[in-house]
Amino acid sequence: MAPPRTFDYDLLKRLVRDHPEWPYAFYAEVLTRDARTRDRKAPVVLPDSVRRVVSQYRAQWQDEGVTVPVRGVIHADLMPPLGSVAPNQRMSTPLRYLREVSAHRRGEQPVGDAGRNIRRQALRWAARLQDNREIVDVTDNGFVEIRPARADELDERGNLLELAAWAIPGGVPPQRHSLRGRG
Repeated sequence: MAPPRTFDYDLLKRLVRDHPEWPYAFYAEVLTRDARTRDRKAPVVLPDSVRRVVSQYRAQWQDEGVTVPVRGVIHADLMPPLGSVAPNQRMSTPLRYLREVSAHRRGEQPVGDAGRNIRRQALRWAARLQDNREIVDVTDNGFVEIRPARADELDERGNLLELAAWAIPGGVPPQRHSLRGRG
């Protein structure tokens, strides 16, 4: 037997229909306030609970005409394949800058002054890679490195085909051979 619902799924459906741009945390706040109008000791509705219900009822709600936006899309155009980077390298500066360059290519605007500053730094870094003919790659141990580009990573004019070696069409994705050590 399924556990009892802690919030109103119909209210969530109306919120998704009326405010598709809201993050799950906003839905959770509204649902918590609604639940506490009936029971002052009702538990807080968590964003993950909202995410689960939206995922579970997405197809049904779409059949009823509610447009449910897809969230959590991972834009992997410049990101290395999953598992190829050591855990302590996932937030390395080159990967952070590649995420920013990728967002810039998709036309996403940075948020706030700090976001604009990071975007500016990332674009300068990318231009420096192009000028120096250097490329981002991942070693066999999962470490992110910047190295000189090989001839097959340059076009006929000597420019980089892509900032990351694994993102070059037809290229070989990096594989971690060693899962031991610091990675």
